[in-house]
Amino acid sequence: MNTSIVYTSSMKKPLFQWVKKTSQQRHTSKKQIIEEALSLYKKEIKKKQLEETFKRAAQDYEIINMAEEGIEDSLDQLNKIS
Repeated sequence: MNTSIVYTSSMKKPLFQWVKKTSQQRHTSKKQIIEEALSLYKKEIKKKQLEETFKRAAQDYEIINMAEEGIEDSLDQLNKIS
């Protein structure tokens, strides 16, 4: 169930002017522009978090060994099929 909430905030004038201009150019609401921007920002944050997780994992020898063992198991299974 998608529900909306009313949220009041302030922003710097140049940013608001950009939102207003963009909404007029795209024939959409300012709310839609802000929601799209926040959704993209949320995706970018998740992407950066994943990158950081993989970078940490790349330094963890235990995880590296598990990955290598998994690859070897997969190769063994592929060789049995071939």
